[in-house]
Amino acid sequence: MSKINTNRRKAILITAGAIAFSGLFAGCVAGGNKTAKVNYNKCAGCGACVRVCPHGAIAFVGNKVAVDKEKCTGCGKCANTCGFDAITL
Repeated sequence: MSKINTNRRKAILITAGAIAFSGLFAGCVAGGNKTAKVNYNKCAGCGACVRVCPHGAIAFVGNKVAVDKEKCTGCGKCANTCGFDAITL
């Protein structure tokens, strides 16, 4: 096999791996257009979302939580953690 074909095969494998990897974390990319939204009628104020947010984008305001849209990357960890379905993306 020629060196060109070997390099091309490596590039294809690397590209395929990057696509698969980015697909796993598509919602966790900073600058995404989705941000978490809180339904205050459903929020129980338990704080599970505050503890799980890797970006510090959720904080208590009184006995409910609020999302800082500047910090939120739309990763969905808060929505997946909320047992009350109070957070959507």
